[in-house]
Amino acid sequence: MADFRIYCLDGDGHVVSADWIDAKSDDEAIVLVRRKLGKATFEIWERDRLVAKGRPPGAPVWAVGT
Repeated sequence: MADFRIYCLDGDGHVVSADWIDAKSDDEAIVLVRRKLGKATFEIWERDRLVAKGRPPGAPVWAVGT
């Protein structure tokens, strides 16, 4: 398990909230964040590594640096 930091962003890309999740992989972290945040724009970080950026449903999630 890895600790991932979730940042929920506003329309200007500013952090409005932050939280931690545990996940077995980057893909699992993305799925868990989608379930948790629904329509929010977000970033997922593992330590200093940006894992993914996501936008509301219908918009793509970009995996970063796998």
